[in-house]
Amino acid sequence: MLLTAAGQALLPSFVDAFDALGAATQALRSLRPVQELHIAALPSIAQLWLPQRLERLRRALPDLKISVTAMEEPPNLNRELFDFAIFYASPEERPEAALVLQGDRIFPVCAPAVAAGLNHPEDLSQVALLQDQTWAGDWTQWRKSSGLVLPNADSGPAYSLYSLALQQAIAGAGVLMGHEALVADALGQGSLMCPFKDLIADSGRQLILVQPPRARRGPAHETILGLLK
Repeated sequence: MLLTAAGQALLPSFVDAFDALGAATQALRSLRPVQELHIAALPSIAQLWLPQRLERLRRALPDLKISVTAMEEPPNLNRELFDFAIFYASPEERPEAALVLQGDRIFPVCAPAVAAGLNHPEDLSQVALLQDQTWAGDWTQWRKSSGLVLPNADSGPAYSLYSLALQQAIAGAGVLMGHEALVADALGQGSLMCPFKDLIADSGRQLILVQPPRARRGPAHETILGLLK
């Protein structure tokens, strides 16, 4: 579908109107105490990074109602009624007011049984390299950063959700390119290992938290923000 010339001429006015309506709704919400929390997050973040932090939130604020919406793209916080949006973004894409939670370091991870057979980085050419479709270039980026030749860098099994690829890595199906924030729990539990700890690359992205322009303020808000960091 394409806008007509009249539609193109009217578009800025409608955008301004919807943004103004969203701002008014956000302003109304900001006058009420924080009783419900609505978070938008990338599916992998919602599944792998948020759970521990939400558990801390529930312990600290047991009456708080928490909702999480998994989204592939960040919402428009000028219009959509989320309190926080948590996504990955490059420094160029990052909104000016975003809070950077951590950089996105990437490195291979696998089950301990698989790691036992990986004595040198070159051994990765003999195992399945699990692929996440969202970050399809991870292996190539890491390979170039590490100076390795991996002919199988782009030919492994592919998964539409990072959490699926992670579960397959835990099950011993191959080696996954780990994103530090998303594999931290599995590494801490010992279900995954990093076989080459001296070969870590920067993906060029950052894990960020964004709030609406009229974010709700007050002691409860600051407590929530602190527990989400």
